[in-house]
Amino acid sequence: MKIKDIMLTDVDYVMRSTTLSQLLKIYDRFHSLPIVPVVDENKYLVGHVSIADLIGVFSPTGQDLRRILASLPFVEHGEEDIFESDIPPEMGFLAVVDDFMNRNVVALPEEMSIKNAYRELNKLSMEKTLVVNKNNQLVGIIGVFDIIRAVFREKGIL
Repeated sequence: MKIKDIMLTDVDYVMRSTTLSQLLKIYDRFHSLPIVPVVDENKYLVGHVSIADLIGVFSPTGQDLRRILASLPFVEHGEEDIFESDIPPEMGFLAVVDDFMNRNVVALPEEMSIKNAYRELNKLSMEKTLVVNKNNQLVGIIGVFDIIRAVFREKGIL
């Protein structure tokens, strides 16, 4: 059995041009997935936005500089105090997803067997991940629970 046989295909996503305000207004639809997929106009998967990426918006140094500083062992790494940050309201329409999205995306190919998908999810310590077709277009989402349910179904338990 392949991922495409059991994956959820109704996946919400955003575009690179989605503003921070728009993202926050629709984010409640993504609460079951810790990441929001980002696609281009052809639905090619180009990145994702996680909770950590959203918290990075509070950083006055910007997300890219923050990541560089985090890799330096001699720089003190404090948590962002989202309650004390000074973010102007204009950020809601000036910041777009492309400014703070993560471009390092983990996605599995829809043709992968569910056995290999299960192994890959375990190896990466992930419960869910995005699924792409051979053209790297977003086509679904798969989770460990989906795989377990498919195995139970295959064994006649479901």
